[in-house]
Amino acid sequence: MAFFTQLLSLFGIAQGINYLVWEWGVLTIFGILNAIYVGMSAYAYDQAFKELRTRKGKVVDPVKEATAKALQADIMREWNSYAIEDIISAFTLTPLVPYWYAAMGMCSSEDDEENHW
Repeated sequence: MAFFTQLLSLFGIAQGINYLVWEWGVLTIFGILNAIYVGMSAYAYDQAFKELRTRKGKVVDPVKEATAKALQADIMREWNSYAIEDIISAFTLTPLVPYWYAAMGMCSSEDDEENHW
């Protein structure tokens, strides 16, 4: 959908719809999906931690222990790479937002010359 509306917008068709698709459809939905991902992975990490806790008199299953340790290590690696990717993306894309708004026709003409070109 976003690709299609962006393609139409390049030819001056449905620029307002393209703005709504990108601003609300893509950016907002991805933010919500990221929050769900963080919640689910934090829950999985916590479940692995509960499996690793030893209680008095409890026999620890070595297979479950190894699986829980591997899961925690994998989640930590994923969180680290995800954080790096998110930070780099923010620093790369945020300065380009005014140009995107100008290209979408969301700025007045005097604002375009003063701030964007």
